[in-house]
Amino acid sequence: MTDGPLGVHTRHEGVVMLPIDRFRRRPAREGEPTDAGAGAGAGAGAEAVADAGRTAHAAARMVAAAAVASVAVALSGCAQGAASKAGPGAVPRTIVIGLGDSAGRPASDDAEHLAEPIESYSDGALVPQIRWEAHTERVDRASGEGYAVVGDMVLDGSVDLAVLPDFVWIDAGAERLSAVKAPFLLTDEATMDAVATSPLGAEMLDELDDLGVVGLALLPEALRHPIGFDEPFLEVDDVAGATLRSLDPAGRELIEVLGGTATNLANEDLAQAVTDGEVQGAESSYAQIGSLPRSGTFTGDVAFFAKFNTAVANRGWFDGLDSDLQDAVRRAAADTTEYVVESNPTEAESAAAFCAAAGSIAFAGPEAVAAFEAAASPMRERMEADPVVREAMASIGDLERGVEPASMVEPCDFDAGEATDAAGGMDPETATFPEGTYRAELDVDDFLAAGVDEGTARNHAGVWTLTFEDGVFDDPGCPGSTYLVRDGRVEVRLGSVGESCGSVAGSVLFNAAWTFADGELRFVDIIGSEADGPALQRFHEVLWGSQPWKRVE
Repeated sequence: MTDGPLGVHTRHEGVVMLPIDRFRRRPAREGEPTDAGAGAGAGAGAEAVADAGRTAHAAARMVAAAAVASVAVALSGCAQGAASKAGPGAVPRTIVIGLGDSAGRPASDDAEHLAEPIESYSDGALVPQIRWEAHTERVDRASGEGYAVVGDMVLDGSVDLAVLPDFVWIDAGAERLSAVKAPFLLTDEATMDAVATSPLGAEMLDELDDLGVVGLALLPEALRHPIGFDEPFLEVDDVAGATLRSLDPAGRELIEVLGGTATNLANEDLAQAVTDGEVQGAESSYAQIGSLPRSGTFTGDVAFFAKFNTAVANRGWFDGLDSDLQDAVRRAAADTTEYVVESNPTEAESAAAFCAAAGSIAFAGPEAVAAFEAAASPMRERMEADPVVREAMASIGDLERGVEPASMVEPCDFDAGEATDAAGGMDPETATFPEGTYRAELDVDDFLAAGVDEGTARNHAGVWTLTFEDGVFDDPGCPGSTYLVRDGRVEVRLGSVGESCGSVAGSVLFNAAWTFADGELRFVDIIGSEADGPALQRFHEVLWGSQPWKRVE
């Protein structure tokens, strides 16, 4: 499910994702917590297909698996040597945190941050392992029901904890929590933070006990807006007759109330439907543009409702812990809430990043917003008919009146032509690079010798293809990718948005010197992606430099 690898993009058996790490949580400001968990180096297992169809953006996918393996090894090593509350000589317990996302999404960041203090506060007795896209054990990755499947997994004990969207539990009967989906009620992220840290938020978590899980944390993610892939949704009539994607049942209900058709297609199924013109938009957020097959125009002053994530534990597993370990888990959850509240980018920050990298934001205007609210009133009235929901909605209104409004989002117009017209800018120095299409067969033993884990090594051994032409690094899935030569080194930079740009979108994929003789290109003195950092440098050295690249065209 995506609505998220770190480091670079991954393609799972032909499924494409579009993670853009620039939308992840901002660094803490002065005085704010700075322990942001695994940060930009954690990721999901990559399963690239080893054939001639591989291109360099598949390289942008591989780092995810390498990073995850490194984190897992590090966690296991620390646990084995740590003093454990399980008792002297006892084996630390591996616990599984399940997600319906890959790494690089806001919920993934939450899970990474939750895992670290659990191990620390338990003195190594509990060693968390994050199971990205856990639903794929039971259903296809592209299933629009993946989050619900992970919810079932935490209920039946297949995973010990889970970080899941609020709508999983709302759909299961969480009445108070459902109030955050009342249309046009919660329209400011400052109020979201207030809800998460208020007695109302505690009550929302407490009611999850009745559903069979232990509610640990309510984690604000973002406000949800309509996005049009070709044309924006600026009036209610724009929604009427259109098909919009939403993974949230409340989102699908609202789309239908507004006169549109709702779908919960995901991943490659959604991409195909958008390509075929069958889906015109979605309800989403600036930070989740990576979950969509293409960018478009958000309606910035139309905020449908809020989305929170929840950290929950299997009831039987949690009750089986001694009181010290239960306290450790709860402390870690409280830390995670504090971290999310303090480090979440504001709407304005996320919007500015989206504008710079991916798409446009338009405003409907006050009259059109009022018309949207009026058209959504049947859904609000239905919700207010439930006294528990009505009371929670009133409490949210009280909280909103007590907070200072956040900074305003500014409209913007993204110039895709400016971002993608690379060929016209090729300079004489770049022209010295030997353009063409190159292939190399990467050997699993080279990855293993570099310390890459076996699974990642085997997933990324095989035939890879790179194409360089007139300053364009040719990857149909990531338009706008370029190469540039400076001081005898070639720098490959991925485009800002595309089906397979990954979380290296807009960033340098690699930088290297090169030699070329007898039709063979060799990269030397390789510097890996700036988005990945030094931890994955050896991976990049093997990927780009372990074998000669033979020109085939």
